[in-house]
Amino acid sequence: MKNTLMKKIKDAFALKAQITETGSGASDTLKDTGWMPKEDAEGDVDLHYGDFQFSDFAYDPYEESEEVRAAREALTAGLGKRPESYTSPYLTELSSVMDRILNREEFTYDVNADALYQQYKDHYTTLGKTAMRDAMGEAAAMNGGYGSTWAQSVGTQAYQGALSELGNVIPALYEMAYGRYRDEGDALYEAYAMLSDREAASYGQYRDALDDWQKETETLLSRYQEEKSEDYGRYADGRDAAYERYADEKGFAYDAHRNEIEDAQWQKEFEEEKRRYEEERRMEEMRYEDEKKQQDEEYREKIRLELLAERVEGLSPSAILNELKEYRTQQNWEGMDEFLELCVACEKLDRTQAEKYRRRYGKES
Repeated sequence: MKNTLMKKIKDAFALKAQITETGSGASDTLKDTGWMPKEDAEGDVDLHYGDFQFSDFAYDPYEESEEVRAAREALTAGLGKRPESYTSPYLTELSSVMDRILNREEFTYDVNADALYQQYKDHYTTLGKTAMRDAMGEAAAMNGGYGSTWAQSVGTQAYQGALSELGNVIPALYEMAYGRYRDEGDALYEAYAMLSDREAASYGQYRDALDDWQKETETLLSRYQEEKSEDYGRYADGRDAAYERYADEKGFAYDAHRNEIEDAQWQKEFEEEKRRYEEERRMEEMRYEDEKKQQDEEYREKIRLELLAERVEGLSPSAILNELKEYRTQQNWEGMDEFLELCVACEKLDRTQAEKYRRRYGKES
């Protein structure tokens, strides 16, 4: 390409004398070479090669392609599909059963309040009265049909003997009452275990959905980054190729006008322009990489905080304390501060409770 251009330049200068002699009559011939006559202020004729009128190198700034925009929109849409915050369908029942367990009174037994005991008491009282009447009757018959103190004593003994049997059933009644109390407690624990299993299964389904969303979001993020990286690579290749053409053509222009520009000055200007271009290119690529890194960090931080917030939403008060103890064991004070702020934001703790836990489990504890 350069040899062809230099041939045109030589041919054009060879025609310069002809222009001087014949004037504009030779302009049609010169058009074929790409050169045209140009008259300066003093009337001297020189050649002007139109294709080599260079301005500073310019190239359109990078803009995302349709593919990149589509990938970015898909990522934004994917982020918007995060499952809603978990709400336990069993929380009310679990709390109710746990309250009944924790607030259950200690076992006590009042024999007089036992309805079964009252039935036994009525029964043995009737038996005692019958025994007393029979004993007194027999004693009177032995005494000729007359009552006596002895007959009264015999009747009372028979009555007391029947009632003594009532005392023998009290231990059995106590065991029965305690068995009912124990069975009621066991039923409460079984109910809580069953509800806990259902809650674990429900939360597991939610976590599976959240994990699927996270994986899909990571895939969309990777796809967007790959599309943008490839797209910017094509842009950078095109820009570099354009600058190489620009530099070559400007170098050819220099060859054509080397009698008008001092070599040293031109080289200095050319190197300075090249340096500026390289610097601008480096800065642009740094801005692009910084933007890409920041965007990646923002996406990942957003996902991390959302997942951490979801985990905080599902924590019970005892689980929160266990998390704080684990942060203290690891001496992860920044992580503890972030965790407490999320607990406040998710209304798992109020500010006063958070500060109390920070003092108790934090770095200064």
